[in-house]
Parts: sequence; C-alpha cells; structure tokens
Amino acid sequence: MEKSLLGLIGSYTNHFAKIISDTLDTDILIIDTNMKIVGSAFKYLNLYTDIKIGTIISTILLENRNVIVEDKTRLPGCRRCDQFRECKMSSLVGVPIRVENQVVGALALILTRHRAKFLFESLDSTVSFLENFAELLSGKIENETKTIGLQNRLKEIEAIMDKMFEAVIYTDYYGNIIHVNQRFCDILHFDRGLTGRNMKELFPFQLIEDYFQSYEDISNERLTYEMNEYLFHGVVSSKKIYLSDTEFSTLFYFRPQSDFVKRINISEQGSLVTLEWLKRYFSKQELDMVRTLAKTDHHVLIQSSDNELNLLLAKAVFNTSERNLHDLYVVYADNLYRDLFEIYMMDEYGLLKNANDCTIVILQPENMPIYIQNYLADFMKTGKFKSHNKLIRSNVRFLFCTDKELEPLVDQKLFSRDLYRLMVLHKVSFEEMEKDMVKFRYYVTSGLIYYKNLYQNRTVELSGEVITYFRNHYAEIGKHSMELILERIAAECSGRVTIEELKEKNLIRLKEEVFCGLGETARDRIKAMLERGYSKTDIADVLGISRSTLYRKIKEYGVE
Repeated sequence: MEKSLLGLIGSYTNHFAKIISDTLDTDILIIDTNMKIVGSAFKYLNLYTDIKIGTIISTILLENRNVIVEDKTRLPGCRRCDQFRECKMSSLVGVPIRVENQVVGALALILTRHRAKFLFESLDSTVSFLENFAELLSGKIENETKTIGLQNRLKEIEAIMDKMFEAVIYTDYYGNIIHVNQRFCDILHFDRGLTGRNMKELFPFQLIEDYFQSYEDISNERLTYEMNEYLFHGVVSSKKIYLSDTEFSTLFYFRPQSDFVKRINISEQGSLVTLEWLKRYFSKQELDMVRTLAKTDHHVLIQSSDNELNLLLAKAVFNTSERNLHDLYVVYADNLYRDLFEIYMMDEYGLLKNANDCTIVILQPENMPIYIQNYLADFMKTGKFKSHNKLIRSNVRFLFCTDKELEPLVDQKLFSRDLYRLMVLHKVSFEEMEKDMVKFRYYVTSGLIYYKNLYQNRTVELSGEVITYFRNHYAEIGKHSMELILERIAAECSGRVTIEELKEKNLIRLKEEVFCGLGETARDRIKAMLERGYSKTDIADVLGISRSTLYRKIKEYGVE
C-alpha cells in the first residue's frame, strides 16, 4: 500500500503523541487515511492495533469533522460491538488533520472514565489544544512534501546535468559543491566524492576567488589545471541560477581546448553547409529526398554534371546525419598517387582505420585505380580490411561524388562492377540548375539580395533579359564567376540592370561567341590535344573557355 502523507512524518507522529499524552495525562491515537495507526501513546488502555470503518475514530475521517463522545454507552454502534463490555474507553475527543482542506488523518484522545470527567470540564480548551496540534502536524507534512519535492526536482536537475556535453559543477552561494556531472569526472579525472567540498579549495585560482568576492559571471576564462598527473587546459564559465529574487546558486562550465579544436576542424571541413542553406540550389522535393537518405547510415552516390554542388550536398548530408559530431574527411581521388594513395587509405594507421564512426567523401571515385576500388568494395561489405597481415575493423560511411555517368565505365571495364553495385543502391542525381527556370531565378535573386545587403544597395535589381542571359550562358559563366558578377552588380550598379550595362562595365564576357566561330579548326585542335594526352582542364585553359563548354563541344564534335 502506498505510504500516506502522515506516513511521511512517521518519526514525528509518535513524538507528538507522547507530548500530548504527557501534557493531558491520557491516551492518544493518530491514524492516517489508510486506517493505520501512525502515532500512539498509551497510559491506561491496551494498545489498539486495528481501526475499522464504522468505529468512532473512523467517523472523524469519513465526515471530516470534530467528533466528541462523552459517553460511549449512548452510541448504538458501540453497544453492538463484540468487545463492548471489555473495552475500557469511556469517552473520545477527536479532530481531523487537514492539508489544504483535505483530510489526511485523525488525532483522538481515548479517555477512561476518571480522565473524561476532568477533561470535559474544560472541553473547549481540550478541543482547541488538539486542533493546534493537528495544525502542527499539517505544517510538518507540508514542509516534508516540499522537501521531498525539492529533492525529486534536484534529482531531475542532476540527471539533466549528467546528460550535458559540458563538464559542470553546481554549487551553492558560498561555493559548496552540490553536484558534479559525469562529464566533469571524465574530463578532470575526479570521482563523484566532491559533494560538500568547496570550489575555492578544489580550484585555488584567482579567478575562482574573484568570483566569490564579486559574483560577476565568468565568461570563457582560460584555465590550466594539473592534478594527479592529469592536465586540464581549456576555459571555464559560470552562470547564476536564481532560486528567489536575491538567493542564487552557481553552475560552472569547463570546456577542454580539445573540444574547440575538434569543432573548428569540423567547421573547416564543411559542417556549416546545411540542407536549409542549399535551398538556393535545389528544389524542396530534392532536399526532402536527400534529408530522408541522410538520416540513414547508407553509403550514397551523388551524381550530377556539377561536382562542386555534389560536394556541397555531401557536406549537407553529413551535417544532417547522426555522425555529424564525428569527423568528416574529404578525399580527392587521383590515380597518380599510386602506392601513396593505398598507404593513405588502407595502411594500418591510414584513413579507413582513423575514420571509425566518421564519414568519408570521395570526389571522382572513377579516378581511383580499379584494384583500390575493389578493395574498397570488400571493405564496404565486411567493415574490415587487412594491413600487414592484421585484420582491422572500422565503421565508415562513404559519400561518393562524381560528374560522370559510371555505368558506361563499368561496361568498358574502367570501373569496378562490385563497387558500382554498392554505390548505386542509394543514389542521388539531379539536373543542371539552369534547366529549371524557377530554381535558377531563385538562385540568382537570392545571391543578389545577399550582396545588396552587404553593400547596402537597395535600389539595384535584375531585368528579365539579364536573368535569361545568365541562364542561357550559365555553363560558360560558372558558379564562381556568377557570384563575382552578382557582387559587382550590387557594388557598382543601381536601378534596373540591362545586358548593355553589364557589357559596358565588362561584367560579362562573350568568349563563347568567339570560340564558336572557330568551326572545324576548334574541332581539330581539341582532337589533337586529346590524342596527345592533354587533360581537359589544360585544353580549356588553352582555348580560353570553361570546362563545361569544353565537355559540351567534345560531345557535339564526337571527338572523345
């Protein structure tokens, strides 16, 4: 049976009963709502152990009122009792014990005949005396329940602090430690036996001393602390927790330097790129599909003609995934590294081992030697690889980015069939942005708005012909040049911008028009340079055109 409210103060009820009994020289019973005796003191009568519904004292609880019985023989209920003749109780005076108008128990004087005569001569005083003691018990219950509530609340707070990433100490106003969380114990190599110790004793540093003099919050103050051969190097901060208008306790946060370094490294590798940020480049449907895939642990192939966008999308996938608190590694595949690439990826201390629980983005996997591709396929299947006759296990998620169609390469035996089968199980592909006028317009206008705010130029806007021109020539202009053009428009133009104005300011170049006039000469030059082994990047630089234009011309001329 659940403990009653009176049961919470069981150590006090017997004490109270004895005080009343000694003061009034009579027997006392205190019962709770479960009809259980929670306090008693007997001087004249036998100890009552069983209180039932229907008895005189139970009436106090059931009817929530004072009950005064001067002579039990006048009560039909008492006369029907089997123990009527043996019972030495002559009279009873009882009052309910209430907490916020709710009956929680009863306090009763059990009187013999000789004590009843004396107490009934001053009955009002007797009842008032009992009512005062009932109020004392009520107040004790309220204090106890508040204490239990505070204790439970503190346990909840401690549980929350134990889930915090920061190392935390919670102290009272004077710096006495109330709680330390598990992260603190792990980072500073303490056990939890710090409760009751003082912060100034534990950290005898001036900044802690100054805090408890001025109570001005500490904000990321550097702290180096060494104890028991362990070194803490990082920052400490504090926040006051107000318990009332004037009373407060303090939370101290400890962050090791390694946490900041890790966060910086993650930021530098692109974790700031989010799916929300990428809405300027992709449709909502595309991003919703990618978001669903990102939250799985599947390997993903991201394929489009724009490898820069592929990489941005891969970083957003990483940032949305459950692995986003681990490292992100970006690998630019290149078969020219040969044995160095194998060592970098699959050595005993290589990337695959170090990237356990992390994410690896591989750009242009078609450039990897096929034996490396096959090696990688085996690793993706089993989660383990061999190095120097050692079997190494590692849990890695791969995101592959390519601007090539890989299936024709597989058919030509220029790409691993095993790796391809694993990659295409979860594939993301999308069309060029300029093919969707709505998406392209949003991309251009959102970029211009950003630079307008940067240069505080509210008047400039793009004409429809300019947006159409950008869309038609986007492949030649490219993303980086487009950003520069939008920036210069915001910085140098005003009003509605036209094509002629952009030409006058030399913000658009028409290399494509010059190139198109080369005709067969251009075709022959491209073919000759490809046969000599020139890279496509080198050919584009020689001809003064973008790589996208070169790819389009190669396909048009059929010289690949």
